[in-house]
Amino acid sequence: MTIGVLATVSSESGALTIYKQFLNALEVGGGDNDWHIFIADGMPTPTIDNVTYHVCQTKGWGRMYFDFFGFKQEIHKNSITPNVVFSLQNTGVRCNVDRCVIYYHQPLPLFKYKINFCDKFAKTYIFYHFLYPLYVRLFINDNTYFAVQTNSIKNRFQKRFNLDSNRIGIYFPQIENIAQDALELYEFEDNTFNFFYPAIPVAYKEHISIAYAVREMYQHNPEMAKRILIHFTLKKGEVVEMDKYIVENGLERNFVYHDRIPHQQLLSMIKSSNGLLFPSMIETLGLPLLEAASLGVPVIANDLEYVHEVLSGYEGVKYAGVHQYDDWAQQILSCCSYQRYTPYSLPEDNSWKRLMKLITEGIIE
Repeated sequence: MTIGVLATVSSESGALTIYKQFLNALEVGGGDNDWHIFIADGMPTPTIDNVTYHVCQTKGWGRMYFDFFGFKQEIHKNSITPNVVFSLQNTGVRCNVDRCVIYYHQPLPLFKYKINFCDKFAKTYIFYHFLYPLYVRLFINDNTYFAVQTNSIKNRFQKRFNLDSNRIGIYFPQIENIAQDALELYEFEDNTFNFFYPAIPVAYKEHISIAYAVREMYQHNPEMAKRILIHFTLKKGEVVEMDKYIVENGLERNFVYHDRIPHQQLLSMIKSSNGLLFPSMIETLGLPLLEAASLGVPVIANDLEYVHEVLSGYEGVKYAGVHQYDDWAQQILSCCSYQRYTPYSLPEDNSWKRLMKLITEGIIE
């Protein structure tokens, strides 16, 4: 069997992680199939039996051209006749094959979010929530199957695209085991309580909710509130509305801006902290939740479906009401001690082995 793999936009962030996990699975379970992987320049190309890499340029509008015309041109040029297409980039391509399997991991079309039209994120949300689903639908036919990461995403995806649930499989991503002993303790400022929120500066991550909660803390326990430090992986100026609120309410002492932090150092800081804060409204998974839980660190998160699913069974998670800032304040104050819980470990799933079976045999388990 000949299988074409689409990964031209999987060159960074979580998409690159998924691509690397796929390569690991391919090395173990690729079988005797011929695999042709279409990638962007500079992506990993390890030597694997029966695997050929093809570098393609699909930036900007080039992505749309590739999906409609470029892929067919590439396979014709290289005399490839795929039986199956596996896409790691949320959509399929224009091509006649026996089966197309799409790994879907873009949450914005699946969640309603009240946007501020003055925010630079507004255009991104409008595109992904209202226009992107139309593009996804263009490549869905009776031979299209989808792989998603969680049950909550499957339910949302099924409703949004009106698909038979039997064509959507759940494949929880492989989570790297954290070697706790290798993580050094981080020395925070003396006599302080430290909480972390590692997130990029987009509106739905709701950084500003934490600022509102800190102000509420001063109403409950001003002496303790003075000792609480909130650590962001941001630069000042990346969330302008929040920065303005912090200054107007005299909260500068409570916030530490680190910019981006190398992953290993970030894990050390979370391990040494009083807790992880996670007010994000939109996630497919929420990897920091799992990382903090695997370290036994307290987690305070929005009372949302995805959090309950991802941290099911973890004793150290505390839920706060969405936009209930007083609730958030009291939960943070309740963690101002060095509490630790039994580290959370995920059950063995072999999800990539199951996903390979969907790709090669068309079977969802």
